[in-house]
Amino acid sequence: MHLCITSGIGTNDVDGGETTLGSPIYNLSTYTNPIFTYYRWYINNPPSGANPANDYWETQISNDGTNWVKVERTNVSDKSWRRFAFRVKDYVTLSSTVQVRFVAEDSLITGANLNGGSLVEAAIDDFYLYEEASVGVNENNAVAAVSIYPNPASNVVTINYDLIKNESLVIEMYNQLGALVYTKSISNPGIGNHNLKIETAEFAMGLYTLNVKTATNNFVRKVSIVK
Repeated sequence: MHLCITSGIGTNDVDGGETTLGSPIYNLSTYTNPIFTYYRWYINNPPSGANPANDYWETQISNDGTNWVKVERTNVSDKSWRRFAFRVKDYVTLSSTVQVRFVAEDSLITGANLNGGSLVEAAIDDFYLYEEASVGVNENNAVAAVSIYPNPASNVVTINYDLIKNESLVIEMYNQLGALVYTKSISNPGIGNHNLKIETAEFAMGLYTLNVKTATNNFVRKVSIVK
């Protein structure tokens, strides 16, 4: 698809509040482990903006159309098509009325230059729903399961993992730009259930990727940090 835009800068941006784009309503009551993926493009800090890098992008999910849970919240401009994926059950209980919405805001600051209004533009593409296949526990793998709570997190996130083999592992977290922000190597942890707390108070808001890696398998999960 080729899109040609001839309007001047600021003609089609978000102005004086929020612009919200909602997905269709999905019946996920019969799903086991649904996953949403999408690409997004977002800018809030062009040189001509009056309030650069202060407006927020949010992705939210609801299972009843009334209560919304933040999946992603960031004020980091990213002038590229960035792909995101998240498991629905990490945020809401599955229901017949699950919906995702995307919010781009242009906040106003009374008395600031142009009332603090900036140039904010956002786009969504390739929004998909998948069902993650359930293959059971592979006896060749060391890690049987990984869970994260709370998610979204603010000051601390707890990683819970079950080991069926006593293999050393590495736990890593990457920010949405792919930079490593946390790593911990654990030798001979022992078979059974384990918890690891990660302090996230100093982390920037946004969506992070958690990797739990052993010699035989690699679990990947998404962690949302909010403030």
